[in-house]
Amino acid sequence: MNETLCWEKHRHIIIPVILFLALLSFSAAFLPPEAVWITDNGNKLMIMHNFLDNGTIYFDHASPENFPKGGFHFQTLDNGRTVSFHSPYLPVLTALLYRITGSFSTTLIPALSMTGIAVLLLLFPGRKRWQFFMLAATPLIFYSFLLWEMVPAALAVTLTAWCFFRKRFTLAGIFFGCGVWMREELYLLGFTLLIALTVKRQWRIILKFALGAIIPVLTLWITNFLLFGHIAGVHGSTYFINNRTEKLTLLLWGKEVLFNFYQHLVRFETLPGLWSWIAAAAGTVPLLCAGFAPGYTSWKKFKLIAGTLFALGTTILAIALWRHDDYLMICIYTAGLLLSVPVLAGFFLNFRALLRDRHGFVSLAAMTVLIYILSIAFLLNPNDPGLTWGARHFIIIMPLMLILGNYALVRAGFFKNFHAQNLLALCCIAGIIMQIYAISALIKVAGDAEFLQNEILSLPNDTLLSDIFFLPEMTPLIPSAKTQLEIANDRQFAAAMEYLQNTGTDSFILILSPDYRRMSNENLAILLNAYPPRMRPRPVIIGNSLRFLITVCSR
Repeated sequence: MNETLCWEKHRHIIIPVILFLALLSFSAAFLPPEAVWITDNGNKLMIMHNFLDNGTIYFDHASPENFPKGGFHFQTLDNGRTVSFHSPYLPVLTALLYRITGSFSTTLIPALSMTGIAVLLLLFPGRKRWQFFMLAATPLIFYSFLLWEMVPAALAVTLTAWCFFRKRFTLAGIFFGCGVWMREELYLLGFTLLIALTVKRQWRIILKFALGAIIPVLTLWITNFLLFGHIAGVHGSTYFINNRTEKLTLLLWGKEVLFNFYQHLVRFETLPGLWSWIAAAAGTVPLLCAGFAPGYTSWKKFKLIAGTLFALGTTILAIALWRHDDYLMICIYTAGLLLSVPVLAGFFLNFRALLRDRHGFVSLAAMTVLIYILSIAFLLNPNDPGLTWGARHFIIIMPLMLILGNYALVRAGFFKNFHAQNLLALCCIAGIIMQIYAISALIKVAGDAEFLQNEILSLPNDTLLSDIFFLPEMTPLIPSAKTQLEIANDRQFAAAMEYLQNTGTDSFILILSPDYRRMSNENLAILLNAYPPRMRPRPVIIGNSLRFLITVCSR
């Protein structure tokens, strides 16, 4: 009896501590010290190491013309300095911890943030055990192992929600403003929150919230302006023009919005041919139709039918995900919010009832979330869907959607219905199957990237030539250890040849890819005639997707 009382009293501490230790233990046991998934988080590792080595966020290079910019991932400012396209603030904070904890620091902040979210979910009213299992079925668990801002930003939003629930609106603004330092999606979320508050005519709350947010947000804008010459930073000021090959017209924008709705809300193509579309339609259309029910207990039979179809559809798609061993490329086809996070079904099954709820926090949060979901498609750049796992642009609101969905299911009586509980369990299982796949893919990709990096580091040459735009970010330790020259065009090729001659470099590492060649055959022939290969090319493959050939050339 005493043990039961002790557990009930301290579970809000015990469960998150167990989660935190489990995340760190798993990372230490199965992942490299600084795990790389794709260029985005590899870029952040580069920022961190550059700050550790040089004490600055600016990148210098022995041959500026050959700086490996990764397409648009590094930008040259008006003052001539080169910076990353991505925000430097989390990498710099991690670099400060790195001096104390070493590479352990790269997962410390995300794991702590995940633990904080778990604590907050346990503090909100609802079925505690279900909320905990639901959290494990979201992509948040995947991003807890990577140096990325996803989970810290989600923690900031969840803290904001908790403060709104407790009616501490100024403190909510402070937490939200701190979250803006992590992810720019919070600008849009803040705007949708202001729309919802305006609709509800909550002028005092708007004022209190703004008073809390203004100091961290203004500080960010001033810092961005001083570092980058623009209050939105490099990422925010250039996002909409990256990867565009044609002028944006009204017709093109309309097509992009339709594609974004499909890509970011529905897409989950793991079955062959039209079967993915059939499974998606059978699962999502009844689910969204049931969401229009005027109350939590309205349309009970239809909700059970819709829930059954959705649970079965997502489970089939989740199992079919394991057919694919192209771990990186499959991310493009599995980014739809509705199907990639099936544990959010409780929210979509009751969204109208949530909007009509008499509890001010519930209706406000539901309106904010729905406006955000609908508006995100109008703003995203579809030319760069990215190889990020899951519905990345919605990760910041997933804990809040879990809270609302859990609340709605309690009000609808789902936890008193055996069949409904089985459906919810099936959604949890489907989500966990997806996350296990993602984490197994991360282990494979991060291990392959570390192998490639170690292969390069094992070679004694100090100079590396390549035309692969993403190579530095997949091997983030290399730029600190070797001089990498990008040779993607004629101008860069000429500059690289000049650098080799001026520095008296007799040998170098050459890395090419059969899939991502940008150097012309003519320039490659000139290079190999002047510096013939002295080592049989070593093939390396990352995640069954990215192929590399490594050799050493010398004269």
